[in-house]
Amino acid sequence: MTVTPRASLNPRPHRTRLQTFLRVALVVFLLLVGSLGVLIGWLQSDSGRRYLARRIESTVSKEIRGTLHIGAISALTWRGVSGRDVRFTAPGGGDVIVIENVDLTVRWLPLLRGRLVSPRARVKGARVVLREGRYGELTIDTTM
Repeated sequence: MTVTPRASLNPRPHRTRLQTFLRVALVVFLLLVGSLGVLIGWLQSDSGRRYLARRIESTVSKEIRGTLHIGAISALTWRGVSGRDVRFTAPGGGDVIVIENVDLTVRWLPLLRGRLVSPRARVKGARVVLREGRYGELTIDTTM
């Protein structure tokens, strides 16, 4: 009587490298899609919109001499953001531009890199405050 090893009765097929790569790639792709979905869902929440507002404020404030303050982001879409109570403040204090509502088209990839690029904006209820600074210059000049 001959004894046959068990492994030969149930041979296990060997995966090719391509099959293994495709399985790993599929898992990575599903994780990325899931993470993107969670990120988009979070950005639609109040805390996500507050985070985005602070990120935009920081990005713009680095590019000007004054400061940008966003009261709230009211809507977030693939096209851009809508905000309310937007204020540009002079370096020494005091509002220079006050905007009730703004719809801003945003290029998202540059914003992720720390640069706000907006090819189009629509503003409702804006006010520009022209004041003389300490040395006789307009505060809008020293802010922007």
